[in-house]
Amino acid sequence: MQNLLELIKSRRSIREYKNKTISRDIIENILDAGRWAPSAHNLQPWRFVVVENKEKVTAISDIMNKKADALFSGFNIVMRDTAKKIGNANVLFIVYSDNAITKKFNRLGPPYSEIASVYEIQSVANAIENMLLYIHEVGLGAAWYGMALFCEKEINGLLKQKNRLLAVLSIGYPEKSTSESSRKELVEIAEFII
Repeated sequence: MQNLLELIKSRRSIREYKNKTISRDIIENILDAGRWAPSAHNLQPWRFVVVENKEKVTAISDIMNKKADALFSGFNIVMRDTAKKIGNANVLFIVYSDNAITKKFNRLGPPYSEIASVYEIQSVANAIENMLLYIHEVGLGAAWYGMALFCEKEINGLLKQKNRLLAVLSIGYPEKSTSESSRKELVEIAEFII
């Protein structure tokens, strides 16, 4: 097992996968990694729908391609590219929030209700990052897509869901090795107040 910082630094978004089945044990372990993330007030608002059915994967891709026609120039190109990548995935994790945090904070009124949505997104993002790190640790690849948010109503209809769509993750065995990546230097992003 890699040291955690090395694991974090070596993780990349992987969008091309081999046609190889992912075992149910690994899928359940990915979900387990997500559910152990920290969340505001430990309300654990995340909900996951695992799509292994190729027809459903293709249908989600088709929904996104259709939505591209309604988007402004540039976004339509990104949507079509995302649809293609998602359509080639063997497994999708559709990540939702059940709005538990929003429901709890809304009853308290402002200013609590105003930050509830942020807490919700932060909590679900924690779960996604846990999942991405576990996926990388076991030799799989994944990509986190947000373009699907433009298609929430249609995707929810297809999957018979009512929760708030926050992300789609494609998962698979990497088709090829990843390239190097760079990050801004700490001096560019961090300030120390002593």
